[in-house]
Amino acid sequence: MALFERDNIKFRPARVLDIVLNSTSKLAKTLGGPQGHSAVGHIEYELINEKTKSKLYAKPFNNLIKHYPLKNEIVLVFETISKEGYNTKIVKHTYYLPGECNLWGQQNHNAFPKASKNSDLASSKMQNYFEAERGILPDKTSVEENLNIDLGEYFRELPIKQLLPYEGDYILESRFGSSIRMGSTINNRFLNENQKNSWSQEGNIGDPITIISNGYSKDSKLYTGDDNLNKSWIHTKENINTDPSSIYLTSNQKIFGFTPSGVEALSMLAKINPDDDKTDDENRFKGTKYIYTPQLSNDILPDDEDEDVIITKPTIPNLIEENTLNSELTNIDGNEITPYYLVEGNTDNNKITLQTNINDLNFPTTYPTSSTEINLNQLIGQNFQLIHLISTPQSQNIESTPKSYYHTNAFYQRDKVGFYIDINNKGKKTIKVKEYLGVITEGNYLNPEDIPSSSYNTIDDSIQIRPSNSISPYVYFKDDIQLIREAESIIFGNYSNYGLNNYPGIDTGINQSFIIENLKFLFRRCIDPIMDQFSNLELVSVYRSKHLNQILGENPTNSEHVYGYAADIRTPDEGNNMALFNWCVNNLSQGHKYTNLMWAFPERGKNSWVHISYVSNKLFENTTLASENDYYHNMYEGTRRGIDRIYQDNIKEAITPSNFL
Repeated sequence: MALFERDNIKFRPARVLDIVLNSTSKLAKTLGGPQGHSAVGHIEYELINEKTKSKLYAKPFNNLIKHYPLKNEIVLVFETISKEGYNTKIVKHTYYLPGECNLWGQQNHNAFPKASKNSDLASSKMQNYFEAERGILPDKTSVEENLNIDLGEYFRELPIKQLLPYEGDYILESRFGSSIRMGSTINNRFLNENQKNSWSQEGNIGDPITIISNGYSKDSKLYTGDDNLNKSWIHTKENINTDPSSIYLTSNQKIFGFTPSGVEALSMLAKINPDDDKTDDENRFKGTKYIYTPQLSNDILPDDEDEDVIITKPTIPNLIEENTLNSELTNIDGNEITPYYLVEGNTDNNKITLQTNINDLNFPTTYPTSSTEINLNQLIGQNFQLIHLISTPQSQNIESTPKSYYHTNAFYQRDKVGFYIDINNKGKKTIKVKEYLGVITEGNYLNPEDIPSSSYNTIDDSIQIRPSNSISPYVYFKDDIQLIREAESIIFGNYSNYGLNNYPGIDTGINQSFIIENLKFLFRRCIDPIMDQFSNLELVSVYRSKHLNQILGENPTNSEHVYGYAADIRTPDEGNNMALFNWCVNNLSQGHKYTNLMWAFPERGKNSWVHISYVSNKLFENTTLASENDYYHNMYEGTRRGIDRIYQDNIKEAITPSNFL
């Protein structure tokens, strides 16, 4: 039977009876002559549900990809031109496509042998055996006895798990568990704990990563719940610490908790023979004294010894710094086949209003060395000063922050999280981070130490700080406040701890006066008219240096904020800011206009915002919805874009789904 037909080429399903894998077998001599080398990869086969008396043979269609089938697996065979095609159009050859048919979803093999003549139940038993998604494995012995599966001379069935794929991945997997994943940083927030991977905790979504893994761990204790080592239908994912061996080629990712090979052995050596005068780290790595390096000779070259090649300083090309006016935004003339589409996944957390006092901004007064000194109090538009537009939040003063009843022994507290400093008798310092989980009120316990340990969750107790040297084990490169801020940044991911200088002109190639002029255009043409209608308007984020823009994450490197083109705004009493967005659509287009207008994540309610930009002579009036909620997107039924499909353009007026009203 022909499976399907295309241009007179008929594809037929065939069962592999034998395959040539070397030049010495009998089948190799039959198909490849005395030497037999040219026959490697050829198969002997039988057509499914078609009877023929003659023996049938086929050669692999592609000789560059060698993915040969096993005995009893199903392949697709077809006839087309042979090497004799110059002499006649009639002579054809039979080929088979690389790879076997994925009948059972098994990684190790997908055999489809003939049913046993001695058992009418053979076919159903085979199906029960392979269709593992049912979660029921029959007795393997009885099935194999009835079916007598022949996979080859030495190949044996193994319960091999497949890798869990993520959107856009390109994965190569062998029959034995080794693999190559060409993937990227993904958005872990859409996945449950068992599906999240270890390389997407940092970096931008879409950053490439290549993982070469030589199998996965066969330690049954690592598999819990419904999963176990023999359940091959349950997908797995790479683990840098438990896989036998692997190579990770990263871009912007960080692999946390990675234990280098050999560290465990050195740790055991330190435990067996510790030195009380050394810290734990020094004891752990004292085993490295057994690693020898080659001795280098200090002999002076003889006077008559000339170097073979005269080495000269390479010519340094005259690199011209990027001109701001040549950025992607300003090059748009409105006639592009693919217009500039807005992307913004995150914003600042300012709440600057007309009533915001400049003194409350606590903005750094030190100018960056690469920036020209400017008047921070100059007006931008009718209502705000420049300092309002470039301010970024800073953390509280750690030294003066009071501790609550629940974290009395903490060095510093932020919200319900306490930061503790622990130093052992060897001088090793640990920053312990505990979160208070209870809902009790002060006074329920006479003393803080009476609060049960179950009321706390230890978020992190592994931030180990090494001493600066072994002679003075209590001397550290950084003071306690710096260490606490680093721990705080790890837990909260808050860029503001370091009080970034966000002055216009700090980025090389972007002129300071150019940024300020762009801000003045933006406020005169857009923000001032909006404030006439919404007097309680909040500025969430306006100018952002490249550094700040990068730390915020999920934003393009050429963000409109970097050039002073854009502002993120919100009205705190308008819920999801739908009214603010629609007012801009219906009013700014009448004489004022804009370049891009985005309704950003309305499902977040008062934490949503509206992004608006003004680029002179580029007033496209693009409207975009950014949302992680399908309900909002379904109201417009337009094309969605982006890695996570969270953007939809040309929505015009904003609409709130009925179930959100």
